[in-house]
Amino acid sequence: MALIQEIRDGELVKSASQKSMEKNTKSGMGEDTFLQLLVAEVQNQDPLEPTSNTEWVSQYATFSELEQMQNMASSYDLSRASTLVGKTVVMKVSGSSAENASVIQGRVDYVTYEGNKAYLSINGDLYDLADLYNVVDNTYMDAYDKVYAWGSKLTKLPALGSLDLSYKDAVMNLKKEYEGFTDYEKSFVTDDVVKSLEKYLERIDELLKIKEETDAKLAAEEAAKAAAQQAEQTTEHTAEATISDAENAAQNSASGVNSESTSSDTNNVSDEQVDALLEDQGE
Repeated sequence: MALIQEIRDGELVKSASQKSMEKNTKSGMGEDTFLQLLVAEVQNQDPLEPTSNTEWVSQYATFSELEQMQNMASSYDLSRASTLVGKTVVMKVSGSSAENASVIQGRVDYVTYEGNKAYLSINGDLYDLADLYNVVDNTYMDAYDKVYAWGSKLTKLPALGSLDLSYKDAVMNLKKEYEGFTDYEKSFVTDDVVKSLEKYLERIDELLKIKEETDAKLAAEEAAKAAAQQAEQTTEHTAEATISDAENAAQNSASGVNSESTSSDTNNVSDEQVDALLEDQGE
């Protein structure tokens, strides 16, 4: 039960549970009701033509029969309420007008009995069995909840135009979950939702292809760049080797010329010396 209650127009706003409880506590007839009617009838009967004993007995028999029928109905309600424990139900509590009717859905936690009436505990509040609107099969409810949770995740995905590969795992998981549904669970998924999932899968495939093409192009560019750098380095090494060979050859050639010049000078001096010696000897 709620500890805080809403106030509207200076009056407490009653919850659906309170309306359900109050509405049904005011109804019902018992022995006290019959005695009140009997006293009222005796007090207001015509003294000149009082009610005969036969009429009193007939009225009492009729009332007793009505009371027995009510007791049978109450026993049936109590037995019926016990079978609802653990099931999901829909309660429809009417207000002062049809527009104020409240619809509550939940699982019945337990059943309590008061004044030959059964009350269902739903989400921590009590509701009269008379306000029961529908009983939902557990298999149906489980399938509905499962598909609803799955659909909620699908609706949280961005628009197709804003979709990127960061949502790949989410989309693939949704596909895997859908493929794991039973045929009964798939019957809860509309064709539009299935088409929406297919569009997301197609978009992911397109993005993967674009990524593969982009990666292949980048890899080719990197390979071409590396080959160009390798070729440039090879050319530089070849040029350096050629220049080095040329320099060595030039140095070798210069060394050969110097050797020949020195040898020639040596030969020339020897001839002069020979001529001088010959002249000295002639004198």
